[in-house]
Amino acid sequence: MFEGISSRTYTDLVTGEFIFSASNDSDNGPDVLSYTWSFVSVGEGSSLTNADIVAADTVSSSFTPDVAGSYVLELEVFDGEDSDFDNVAITVIGLPRRT
Repeated sequence: MFEGISSRTYTDLVTGEFIFSASNDSDNGPDVLSYTWSFVSVGEGSSLTNADIVAADTVSSSFTPDVAGSYVLELEVFDGEDSDFDNVAITVIGLPRRT
């Protein structure tokens, strides 16, 4: 079991992209960890897909919401033998005004 993976909920007025990180995650072993971020769900009316997650295979990733609403991302951490999963929930309550 990996340590340090915890669910987080972010509620924010969006000024741009959301950046999220699993940098505190470890498995207390010498193995190199691999990371995979993916959307579990996106805000209603959103056209985002997993391809819109920047650096989805790294410890720190980001995305820019396209509509207000709830976004849930899943993180898979794999050490070559075992995987652990966690979700990050982001609630977008406003989008920046486009000029």
